[in-house]
Amino acid sequence: MRCPHCRAPLHETEDACGRCGLSLERLDAMLGVAPGLGGIVADRAGIFSTADRRRLSRELNEFHLTFPQLRLTVVSVKEVPKEISLGVYSFWLFNRSDVVRQMDAEGRNRDLLLTLCPIHHRAALMVGYGLEPFVGARHLDAVLAAGSSFFQARQFAAGVLTVLDAMHSTFKALAEGIPRAFALSEPPEPLARSMAEVALDY
Repeated sequence: MRCPHCRAPLHETEDACGRCGLSLERLDAMLGVAPGLGGIVADRAGIFSTADRRRLSRELNEFHLTFPQLRLTVVSVKEVPKEISLGVYSFWLFNRSDVVRQMDAEGRNRDLLLTLCPIHHRAALMVGYGLEPFVGARHLDAVLAAGSSFFQARQFAAGVLTVLDAMHSTFKALAEGIPRAFALSEPPEPLARSMAEVALDY
């Protein structure tokens, strides 16, 4: 992974970034105790209507049925301290809130967190260590770019749905490319699914 502040390479076992010194402990001192999110849609900023929350929950559940190895949580935050970026705040929230299940710590972590900040009209996307061998920065940037115009227009529900569609296409393409990465040319469909499952268990 990379440091969310300076983008230097950062291994999951390191306590702090060797370049800028960012650490979860320093963020804890600045931000206090992380809030409990309690659900796949945690609208702490109140940007979604009741109908929006119902639709987002429904679409997220459909996403989880399609990709049962993954778990995506959407959270809106009221504000982010001026001295840190939304990406850094999302990194802290991902690691300190109840987004990550204890059983899926470290290399088996396939959780994702989409953080929305209505004040700055921005979004950040975090992925767990278990997805990093397959999902790169370019994938995350492209997924977020799909919803950026909606976020800028404060159409947050539409932005999340657009991001979700982009994630679906991205992960489908990644799963289909896994057999090729293992030098399996045109494998039968059950084998392709099997290899995708093995790779996601990396």
